[in-house]
Amino acid sequence: MAPFSNEGSGVMEGLAAALARALHKLNSEVDVPAVVGAAIQYVAREHGGVNLCFPVSAEGAGRRSDTKARRDGFIAGLKAEVIRQLVIRGCDQDRREAAGAAAVASVLTAFSGGSVYIPSMAAYRQAEQHAAIVSRYRAGERTHEIAASCGISERSVRRILQRSRERNRREGRNWKATTDRP
Repeated sequence: MAPFSNEGSGVMEGLAAALARALHKLNSEVDVPAVVGAAIQYVAREHGGVNLCFPVSAEGAGRRSDTKARRDGFIAGLKAEVIRQLVIRGCDQDRREAAGAAAVASVLTAFSGGSVYIPSMAAYRQAEQHAAIVSRYRAGERTHEIAASCGISERSVRRILQRSRERNRREGRNWKATTDRP
């Protein structure tokens, strides 16, 4: 059995390579890197922070029900996302189904006999949220409104804004510090 891989970026790169190999026949029809990128984002969003085991043989596939359920959900979701991305890009149904099946087969082959950890994208999501908070604040929205819509405290919003100001000062950008008072 292949060793457990806790190297998050390596797993995602391996997954991207497996998907690219499976979809290479569609290069002339669709933007394969865009399909692969969207599939990787889906995996990180829906399955981030999860360990998955990929058995070498079919008899090893159903030993633990929780592991099997996670793996089966991962595979079904990945196939559905690849097909969804191909629908968006106008690929015909037969080619979509074949590409989805090829993507699943390629991923199963690439990770066969190993356990992999799908890295969580919490830091990326948090950075996106912080950028949105700063943008909304600069657009004139009040901190208590931002806090309520984001489900965080007003103090947290102020800390995010303060860190953004400090980062901009360090980087030499001019960001006018404004107050949030009526």
